[in-house]
Amino acid sequence: MDTSIIIHSDDVIQHFGIKGMKWGQRKQFYEKKSYSKNPLKSKGTYSFRDIGRVRKKLGMTRLGMYKPENSKLWNSEMNKLVAIRDEIRKIDNSRKYNYAPTEYSKYLKGKELKEYRRREKFDRKKENRHTQSLSLSKFNKWVENSNRLDKLTEIGMNNRYSDLIKKYENY
Repeated sequence: MDTSIIIHSDDVIQHFGIKGMKWGQRKQFYEKKSYSKNPLKSKGTYSFRDIGRVRKKLGMTRLGMYKPENSKLWNSEMNKLVAIRDEIRKIDNSRKYNYAPTEYSKYLKGKELKEYRRREKFDRKKENRHTQSLSLSKFNKWVENSNRLDKLTEIGMNNRYSDLIKKYENY
């Protein structure tokens, strides 16, 4: 084959793509999982979105993030943001399995909080602890009370979830 024809020809194929990228496949398939755009999907790592939020909040340049004098402040802010993200993930998981831990009852407000306290007091009575010895009417009342406590806890969890989402979006 005559190589002089290829060198002097105008019919040369040139490639301006990204080295190592496969033809016909999009960039998203080559991104690492730890740099996910959705902060709720990445586990244990910082997403670019999280890094950008903290950097803007602290008013740092990209190089300023890596200076030793900024490391304590940087790490504390990133830990706060990751804690918010982790609690959002925890609530999402609770919703997925239809379970509301009682710790979310502290996020109830107004009438719902009063009702929760009243129903919890009823639930803690000595006579209601041993459900085997209850009459049918009292047992039905206990079940109704227990179901309502679960619903109220779920409302508290939803209140906390919306607060966390606002906090995360405004970070």
